[in-house]
Amino acid sequence: AGVPVQVEALLRWDHPGRGLLAPGEFLVDEDDSTLLVRIGWSVVIEAARRAGAWRRTFPHPPVTVTVNLFDDHLARRDLPNRIEHLMRDNEVVGPHALAFEVGEHHLLDQRLRTRDRLMVLLNVLVVVAVMGRHLKLILKK
Repeated sequence: AGVPVQVEALLRWDHPGRGLLAPGEFLVDEDDSTLLVRIGWSVVIEAARRAGAWRRTFPHPPVTVTVNLFDDHLARRDLPNRIEHLMRDNEVVGPHALAFEVGEHHLLDQRLRTRDRLMVLLNVLVVVAVMGRHLKLILKK
């Protein structure tokens, strides 16, 4: 009772004048995809680091850390390998330790071959949540 079993990594900026801002309020220049990818990847790295630490601190019940992936992350061919290395480096072990949420449009877009990458991620991550307007599909190994 009272023990967390799942947390979500959320990106926020504590702006000195405007208070707590969501990404849509401060990441407005979508033309700078390099910056978005770097910021997003830093969130993924921190989520993996905390997932490993929480798994060691609270092994029962195990905590799942969920993080959103940007479109540009999913377009990377090396995404599954990068995630696998991150998990190993941070000792993120066990089923459901780290979960990713992606937009449903990624399953439909053949050009990005995202569906193939998501299937490879299932072998590494165990959980991928596909978020849509009225859809939450959890794919488990």
